[in-house]
Amino acid sequence: LIVDTVFIPSVAPMGTFSAAIDWYSKKHANYGIKYQITHSRDGRAIAISKPYPAAKHDKDVYVREFDTIQAILNDGNEGIYRVMADKAYEGASTTSIPVLIPKKLSRRDATQAALQMNSYIAKYRVICENYYGSLKMKFRITASHYRGDCETHNIHMTNCVSLINYDIGHSPLRREDFVYLQKIYKMQKLEGIAKYQKTLEQRKISYKKRKEKIMKQKEELAMQAMIY
Repeated sequence: LIVDTVFIPSVAPMGTFSAAIDWYSKKHANYGIKYQITHSRDGRAIAISKPYPAAKHDKDVYVREFDTIQAILNDGNEGIYRVMADKAYEGASTTSIPVLIPKKLSRRDATQAALQMNSYIAKYRVICENYYGSLKMKFRITASHYRGDCETHNIHMTNCVSLINYDIGHSPLRREDFVYLQKIYKMQKLEGIAKYQKTLEQRKISYKKRKEKIMKQKEELAMQAMIY
């Protein structure tokens, strides 16, 4: 099995800042929703998690969805006994279900066997990125900023994933899908940073105006005191 999370951008949620910050992803510089999708080796999605706040770590999502992973492995999949994931899942391995992740190797540790293992994991993991690229390319609701509630998006997301699974049989996943995914993520991050900088500028202008207003009021009070 291969597991990974996909980020879906959304508008800032209503409510207090402390509640909204849970839905902000520093990695993508945007508010959003996170799903964990479990894939077979041919790329098809086997299971999709419920929506999680974007700030929640991938490993925490995996722990919460562990029962689903275990059920898939126990449900007539005796030949599958481990999970492949990226570095965000480091420490998620258990005795029953080991998680293979690519390791950062120093020159001393870069043995032929270690390099081959990293290459083996990357070879199968990249299919997830291709899958998400195809998903965002074909369904705008997964690529643009969502404005509805999570429960409704969960229904739409499940339908989109089902349609991509069907489409894989006719249009195999390609390298171009991964390139498109990276392009989308980069654009969203740049937009998020630009929006944040614009907000800072607006706050500075607002602060300057308030300061000028207070100074003007003080001058007027001083003038009135001199008159009386």
